Amino acid sequence: MPDISSIASEGELAKISNTIQSVLPLSIIIVIPAMAGAVLFGPEIVYYAFTEEYVVASVGLSVLMIQRFFQSMYMIFERTLQGLDQPNLAARAKVVAFVVNVLLNLALVPTDGLVGAAATTTVSYGLNMILHVSDLRQLYSSPRRYQKVDGAYFQPA
Repeated sequence: MPDISSIASEGELAKISNTIQSVLPLSIIIVIPAMAGAVLFGPEIVYYAFTEEYVVASVGLSVLMIQRFFQSMYMIFERTLQGLDQPNLAARAKVVAFVVNVLLNLALVPTDGLVGAAATTTVSYGLNMILHVSDLRQLYSSPRRYQKVDGAYFQPA
């Protein structure tokens, strides 16, 4: 994703969208088979990798593999925001996701244990990804909201 910064400095935002669209399928094509394998064969994977007593963790493994799907996309969008010199937007999304993660962990871990912890991680990464996508859409759809100054985009005062 280092191209994002140089493309943004040239002011060609449409190329950034094309770059994201070319990178996303590559990321997803790796994660989806791994996610499907963990969901379909989770108990067997855990049984052979560890022992029978840990098979109960296979549900948590399946949920965490779904989280990896969100994480793979989140990383692309986060790096895009940073390439557009918008680390403040990426940081804001991380803080919101962190707070949601902590609150959900406090609510779900006592009752659901490992699966609750895995679910909260999955939800927080999904939320983080959604916030990044929302920020990128706002950046693209409202050019008056952001102004280019010295190759970076800033919100006018």
